[in-house]
Amino acid sequence: MDTVSESSMAVSMAALGGIAIVHYNNTPSDQYSIIRSAKSRRIPFASDPIFKSPSDFIDSGDDFASSPCVFVTRNGDSKSELLGLVSRSNWAKLREIGVRVGDCIEAAAGSSRYDFDQAASFLARNAVDWAPLVSGEDREVVDMFSAEDVERIRGFPKLGLPSLGADGDFMVGAAMGTREEDKERLEHLVRAGANVVVLDSSPLSALSLSLSHRSLLSGRSVLTALCSSRTFYPSLTALEPTFPSSLSLTALSHRNLSPKP
Repeated sequence: MDTVSESSMAVSMAALGGIAIVHYNNTPSDQYSIIRSAKSRRIPFASDPIFKSPSDFIDSGDDFASSPCVFVTRNGDSKSELLGLVSRSNWAKLREIGVRVGDCIEAAAGSSRYDFDQAASFLARNAVDWAPLVSGEDREVVDMFSAEDVERIRGFPKLGLPSLGADGDFMVGAAMGTREEDKERLEHLVRAGANVVVLDSSPLSALSLSLSHRSLLSGRSVLTALCSSRTFYPSLTALEPTFPSSLSLTALSHRNLSPKP
């Protein structure tokens, strides 16, 4: 799924019982972030929240875009602690006063570990139409959930079981190449918690018909690194690509490279 699967698709596919393979047309750190974003969710959708710092001002309704609120975090970005939120309706009443967003914060946040029913109950219990879902101790915003989402999802046909790993998170896979530098990417994928790693050499850029001995050693090195990672992360699955038989690449099979007991 090169250039297709990112966090929103990964969430949707896992919720329907499938698994997405996150593409590697980006940096290892970006791929790590996409996987972590998908695996941090419990509900089959992803929103695009707006963030402000406590010292910011909201100058017009355009600052809300299509969102009913903006989230106020300590540093004004998605990677810092949530302090609260400012709703569009509240701002409309206060905008002539010229107060900072930090002075009109509302507080109501649910846990990103909520499943659909728990999130719906949270909205009903707190009599709110929407709320941020935040991670554990660091209170980073993972997503936003609304009463409109509840009605929309309840109107869907009954879903089957989602694809969940042993830790209860959505299952997400990722692709990587077979070059020497892909060993660094593999480390990022393992730390991100990828459930499946696909070794992708299409369109035979790393393993071409004019494959050199040095390239073979490079591919072998990456696969050896993969085997080492599986020693420490036994739940990690590797999906091997299929090569033309004329290439005779049996030496690159991770089964052949696995350490003997």
